[in-house]
Amino acid sequence: MADAPEGNGTLYPTNVHSVQRDEAGTANNLDCDREVEEQRREDIDCLPQPPVAKKVLNSPEKLPSSPLEHLTARISALELQTAEPERKQAAKLRKKSLREAQKVLERRDCSSEIKLDELYKLFQLQINTQASLENELLPLRKENELCKKERDDAKAERGRVETINAKLQALARELQKDNKLVHERSQAAFAAEEQKRRDLQDSFQKTAGDISARLDEQLKERTATMEENHALFGKLQVFDEARKRTEEHCAGQVKAKDLELQLAELKHRQLESQLQESIAQVDALRDQLQSMQQSYSEKFDDFATTIAKSNEVFATFKEQETQRTDAMKSADKQRRTYEKKLREVTSLHHKTDAAILQTSQENAALKQQMQQLQRELQEQSSKSMRATAQKERLESLARALRKEVEMLKAEQSGAIHSSSQQEEKEQELVETVN
Repeated sequence: MADAPEGNGTLYPTNVHSVQRDEAGTANNLDCDREVEEQRREDIDCLPQPPVAKKVLNSPEKLPSSPLEHLTARISALELQTAEPERKQAAKLRKKSLREAQKVLERRDCSSEIKLDELYKLFQLQINTQASLENELLPLRKENELCKKERDDAKAERGRVETINAKLQALARELQKDNKLVHERSQAAFAAEEQKRRDLQDSFQKTAGDISARLDEQLKERTATMEENHALFGKLQVFDEARKRTEEHCAGQVKAKDLELQLAELKHRQLESQLQESIAQVDALRDQLQSMQQSYSEKFDDFATTIAKSNEVFATFKEQETQRTDAMKSADKQRRTYEKKLREVTSLHHKTDAAILQTSQENAALKQQMQQLQRELQEQSSKSMRATAQKERLESLARALRKEVEMLKAEQSGAIHSSSQQEEKEQELVETVN
């Protein structure tokens, strides 16, 4: 014998020796299982689904005319949907346990004690499942209470919503009345505004007629002023053409003056180059004369050494000759004294006649050469003087031409009146340059 564990506050003893008693206990156990199953079904039917209910309450859709009924219907539908699989599973388990119990009872190849042990095991399994279901049922009952509380809150909220709806409907009726009054007033104001608009339209038409008359007068005045402007424009074009012709004439004169100035500058450059060439030639001639003078002085020195021993007169002649080579300006006076000294020397020294004649001939040739060189120097100096004078004249003419060009550029407006005078001046300048 073995004692059964507690389940639901009831002990289930078993008797292994009595088969009938065991079968009666098994029937009682099955009845208890049926009662527990029915209680469990009722508890499952009463179970709510709080998340779904909250979702329905918090949905932003518009509520129907009876939101509470809709809410309850929705909750019941969701409960049925969620409880249907559990019911099916419980029914399957119950049928399975019944089939197993029937199979155990229908077995004939084993003793009643073995059957009783197997039935006891099945019963123990049912008790364990019932205990687990009861443990699961406790939080579900708590959730059911919470759902009921939320349902009461929803009912209270529905009452508040209905009161707010009634207030809103009253406000809507009042707003309709106010809207009707405003519409009537707006129609009256529109009629008054329409009358004012007509009056303003009449006055606007009158003022438009006056303005059109004034515009016609202004149009006539404008046409007259346009004709005057056309006439003035024609005169302005004539003046502009005359101004252009004068500008072209002045530009031609300025170009001519520029060309003349360039010609004068070119001639001035040529004269400067010629003057430089002549100066170079004079310098060359001066160097040549100096070299010749040095050679003649050397000759005279040689001759003086030969006759130095003869007398003192020849020594003085030598000194005068050396002084003559040093000072070119007193060349004529030295030559006169030299001739006198030569005469004295010829009279005193007959022995040296041949030498004196030779020296006199050389002196005469030297004198002629000196006179020729002096004439050439005078010609070159006169040419240089003329060149410098011509250069100064050309520079003054160039300055005058520059001043005249500047005056022509600054006074183009009065160039027509002074054109004849400028032409005369240009002819004079060209003649002077030529």
